[in-house]
Amino acid sequence: MLKKQALSFVLLCSAFYANADCETKNPKTADPITINLSELLYQQTSITQTYSTKYMGFFECDAAALIPGLGDNKVINMSAQENKSIYIKLNNQNIIKLTILNINNKEISLGSKKDTHSTSKINTNFSVKTELYYGSVPNNQLLDAKGASEYQIKSAIVALDASNSSLFILILKLLASLFVWEQTQYDIYYQPLIIKFEPKQTTCSFDDAGMVVKLPNIERAELLKKQQAGETPFALNFSCESLLNGKTNNPITAYLSSSALSPDKTIMLDKQANSAKGVGISVKYQNNVVHFGTKQGDRNGATLLINKKNNDDVPKYLSVPLVAYYNVYDTKNLTAGAVKTTAILNMEYF
Repeated sequence: MLKKQALSFVLLCSAFYANADCETKNPKTADPITINLSELLYQQTSITQTYSTKYMGFFECDAAALIPGLGDNKVINMSAQENKSIYIKLNNQNIIKLTILNINNKEISLGSKKDTHSTSKINTNFSVKTELYYGSVPNNQLLDAKGASEYQIKSAIVALDASNSSLFILILKLLASLFVWEQTQYDIYYQPLIIKFEPKQTTCSFDDAGMVVKLPNIERAELLKKQQAGETPFALNFSCESLLNGKTNNPITAYLSSSALSPDKTIMLDKQANSAKGVGISVKYQNNVVHFGTKQGDRNGATLLINKKNNDDVPKYLSVPLVAYYNVYDTKNLTAGAVKTTAILNMEYF
């Protein structure tokens, strides 16, 4: 009689600690959620939006413990990116910092009975915070799209069987060291995220098209006496569009060209028959004489009035201050008359 009681006790204890399991035949991947940042990141630098997992279908749970409340079936929703940041490199240049927040249906108790459950019980809302990032990134935190404009995180949210409480603790410890989920035998559903960003070309339009800069009338004697006679300040004004967090998404350069120039390309000449001879017009930028391109679209040593590289800061309204002045290049043949010259503004975006 004593032996039978002891055996019954052992069996009963074993029943108390029997573990349930919830599973599908194979882990299932939900339809991906696409987060398209192509417009949003031009409107604000940091974006937090709420989404819902798209788990579909049914999954099964085995019978749990014989005593209700012990060893109940449980499913948890987790993310390797929850409250931790990963960095996604798109287009070979744009780095998106991503963090998953507020998984609200984190632990779901499904009772101790063997049953088939709908995924409606385990779907969850969660938030995704994205922002542009310009700092350095540890290699183990950088996901590189290899030049593409989108990247898929295959298991941004994972629903997995946590009926075994010791397993739950183990997975939590494992997850603390990960930035990308590694598949386990307890996974039930995966929720992919596609992060997409197609940058716009940053352009700057010239606000002063057709601008005329008038230098003062000046006497011949003053021209010969003063090296930079008739100095006249003016500015080239631009409005820049599609700036990304106040930065350009592509190179921007600007320079002046003219078809009639001195041999050193610093003096614009008026070659009309009735124009003044021996004198032309030069331009200063940042106290240095401007070199002109010889024709439109051909920089060929021209001074860059705007020279911006990828991710350089660019104001929405940009002004380039210049100074025009008379420049005598032939004192012996200097004659009176008007000097009319033309410069063309060239903008390049590559």
